[in-house]
Amino acid sequence: MELNISEYSLIDAYEGIEFASTTYGRKSFPLHYHEGFAIGMLEQGVQTFGMNGLNYKSTSNQLVVINADTGHTGGSASQMPCSYRTMYPTPEQIQLIMKDTPYERFGCPFVQEPIISDSRANELFRLIIREINQPTSKLCLETLIYGFILSLLINQSEVKLFKSIPNASPNIKRAVDYIHSFYDRNINLDELSIITNLDKNTLIKEFKRSVKTTPHQYLIQVRINKAKQLLRKNNSLSYIALKCGFSDQSHFTRCFKQFTLVTPNTYRKSILRS
Repeated sequence: MELNISEYSLIDAYEGIEFASTTYGRKSFPLHYHEGFAIGMLEQGVQTFGMNGLNYKSTSNQLVVINADTGHTGGSASQMPCSYRTMYPTPEQIQLIMKDTPYERFGCPFVQEPIISDSRANELFRLIIREINQPTSKLCLETLIYGFILSLLINQSEVKLFKSIPNASPNIKRAVDYIHSFYDRNINLDELSIITNLDKNTLIKEFKRSVKTTPHQYLIQVRINKAKQLLRKNNSLSYIALKCGFSDQSHFTRCFKQFTLVTPNTYRKSILRS
């Protein structure tokens, strides 16, 4: 039986940063998005992932950094299982870390190259993981994360500071904004066609070219990210399913597990236990 396990928690720093420990075998993750930056390191195996039309491989001596709301796939590059640790700071949390630094005025950073080989950054990330896995102080964690983020996003030559602007036409940006605003509704192609002023065929082609997925799959990802926020509170699963636009709790559970490897209830228990 193939091993696919994910455990989630919130790091007690900067208003709670999502953290995941994941092990999987031949599982391949479909194209998906994270609300926050995905900053991770392998502990075992070789990982492959696709992003922006390119394919990458990473090993245990490298950091992988994927910008927030950037579509990517993932999987093992061999028959061996992959184990990795990832934290998902949101753009707002990154900007909170950068507050009162000379770099605050640049806005949210944008990482140009997703694979970073740097001994200092690697060691700082390992220190963060070590502290997460044992009782420690909030001051310690925030200090480590502060130094790591500044080192990673500012001091490394591979990383530049840019405002993250999606590579999409104004019409497609309107569709993306509409999905983020009305994800809880039963959005249809007619609505998106009207607000983008594009026929349905052109809309789907342009959306897929710019966002790398269909409007429907993007909507599902937005709903899952919104559901994660509600799962951190004491809401029933049926309420969350309907609040986020899923047809029912069963549909919600299937979609959630597809992208996280865990059920919504397991995710909530892990988060609330952290």
